[in-house]
Amino acid sequence: YSFNEIVDKKLPKGTYVWHDGLDSWVLIENVPLFRESYKSNKWGLWKAIGSSIALCVGAVLFSFIFVANIEMETLKAEIELKNKISKIAYDDPSVDFQMYLDQFYKDLKYYNCTPEQPDNVIIKFAELNKIPETKDFAGISLGYNKDYCIEIYIHPEVWFSANEAQKYWIIYHELAHDILNLDHVDKTQDNIDKLMYPDIPENYNMDDFLKASHETFSLYTLQFQNK
Repeated sequence: YSFNEIVDKKLPKGTYVWHDGLDSWVLIENVPLFRESYKSNKWGLWKAIGSSIALCVGAVLFSFIFVANIEMETLKAEIELKNKISKIAYDDPSVDFQMYLDQFYKDLKYYNCTPEQPDNVIIKFAELNKIPETKDFAGISLGYNKDYCIEIYIHPEVWFSANEAQKYWIIYHELAHDILNLDHVDKTQDNIDKLMYPDIPENYNMDDFLKASHETFSLYTLQFQNK
């Protein structure tokens, strides 16, 4: 570049430059001729920096608004789904979900893990296959990442066709979502018997369930105690 071309670029301090007449690359602030021009153009330089900052702030603000809109849409979808399910939800006096919930907390206590139990607890049946978003679900936790409530709905057809070990798996799976805020494990062959596997395991017995729940609670307790 020529000297004038470098001046026009309004480069900041710390930039190495070269122009006709220099033997090698040097810091811009060490070039005598450029130093004076740098001082005279300082306001222009700060204007350029200010414009860059304004652009960055604008980009961050736009990103925040964009994320906020996504979160609002997600919340709206959750509320709509909750309304759909609650309209078809019901209790069955032949099934004591409270017994499973009490046992879940007893098991957690055994592992020295004591999350606070919320007052707002809903565990009911709902024919989830009648709702497009949940048509393939055995159960759903709407209290995931909401520590102020437990809200679970179980598909009755799946529940009453399951053996005792599978029933424990279903309710503990949803309670682990709801109370412990656990996600599904990857859908791989190695995980097929784990409590947080996405699908109900076949040919399942109580030994399988106890092993899966023990592993889940043990790993969670390590995380819980390190918080």
